[in-house]
Amino acid sequence: MAREGGEGLDRGLLRVLQVVHTFLPESHTGTEIHTLELCQALNQSGEVTPLVFAPRVKDGVVPGTLEKEEVDGIPVVRICHPETLRPDRNPLVEAGFKQVLDQWKPHLIHFQHCAWGGERLPQLAAEAGVPSVYTLHDYWGICPRSTLLTVQGELCPGPGTTGARCLDQCWLERPGRRTLRKAAWGLDSLTGHRLPVLPALSGLREGRMHLEGWVGRPHRLQALMEFPTAFIAPSKHVAQRYGAWGLETERLERIPHGVNAAWARDLPSPPVRAEADAVRFGFIGTPLPHKGLHLLIEAFSRLPQGGATLTIHAHLDDPANPYALELGIRCASLPGITVAGRFPRERLGQVFQGMDVLVVPSVWEEMFGLVVLEARLAGVAVVVSEMGGLPELVRNRVDGLVVPPDRVDPLHGALKRFVDEPALARRLAGAAPPTRTMQECAAETARLYARVSGRWTGARWGVESPTSPPRKGE
Repeated sequence: MAREGGEGLDRGLLRVLQVVHTFLPESHTGTEIHTLELCQALNQSGEVTPLVFAPRVKDGVVPGTLEKEEVDGIPVVRICHPETLRPDRNPLVEAGFKQVLDQWKPHLIHFQHCAWGGERLPQLAAEAGVPSVYTLHDYWGICPRSTLLTVQGELCPGPGTTGARCLDQCWLERPGRRTLRKAAWGLDSLTGHRLPVLPALSGLREGRMHLEGWVGRPHRLQALMEFPTAFIAPSKHVAQRYGAWGLETERLERIPHGVNAAWARDLPSPPVRAEADAVRFGFIGTPLPHKGLHLLIEAFSRLPQGGATLTIHAHLDDPANPYALELGIRCASLPGITVAGRFPRERLGQVFQGMDVLVVPSVWEEMFGLVVLEARLAGVAVVVSEMGGLPELVRNRVDGLVVPPDRVDPLHGALKRFVDEPALARRLAGAAPPTRTMQECAAETARLYARVSGRWTGARWGVESPTSPPRKGE
């Protein structure tokens, strides 16, 4: 049942609380960027007012403090807590969420992500009488690590019926002090998990958190997924994955993501490459093993020198990321590679102007591939791995190249084609279909809001009736 009120807000607007596990400027991954750009598009409609709610790990403030700020024109409320391990159930996050519900009185809640403290939030929303929708940005509903990859980088069949497999394969088998970790855990298990938490006992506190959070998680998450009215799947692959997991297909709404096209309006047409020009390859993403950057670096290293360059837009000098550090050392020894680091969103157009081909070599089942749409908007060709939702965006050898995942040789072959065929990048980029915009995505999302809330006609988005039947997932 929708509630009236809302502190200091226009009662004629549909108030939608956007819940996400982290947000800009601290984190710049796809979920956060999509959330921000969706909020901006909805805000511009004149019929929806969004508010973002996100946890923030922060010392020096009273735990449970709500901090209010604005990010690129969108109001944000942060619930501060000191828990650096970030368990998926956090009483402070839950208390802050209930406080925001009471003060802001949203008509609808859009859960973008519920990790790192928000596992119970869909239930709390239902108990408060606020309807909700949930976007499936990754596999967090199935996998506590969100990727369905083991710590060894292998594709995982899932947590099983109890979730014990997650504890065994993704904590006990994690690299670094593995033998000591297993010994300490075995001893702690024999004592009923009553050993003192000492540094020498190799992460017992983290292990106990995983024991509580991961074992029993499959049943718990499936029960919690009963609370949202509808789920947004950005690709057919996502809908199929969660459908096989047990989510009812009648609650799955396929709404592909879109991109904010404002940054691309003034981009010049890409120049025609001369045959002697080096092909400019690029990578944009988070330097984690499942993104496959190591494969791209190895494939590029086998190209003839002088025929191509590779610019990596990722942070490879993070002391907390051994994988990135290792890749940074490797890149320093290879000619033709530039590590450009991260960049602000306002430079996106400039970044794409510096490449002919974007390479997305993921080894996990990507849910969508927003960066592919962004590249196409800038007139850049794409190479993607045949994983998850990525092949849905690219017609192989028509408007991009699709390569088998987790294999260097096919990726090298794809890169070499661009070196051998100077006109290939321009031809593939020119054959790409029109890029889906965030305005289109926001319009479909707003129609879903209208149906779920049952109280808003949404004339700005062409919604005739809040009872119009939804478009089901394919």
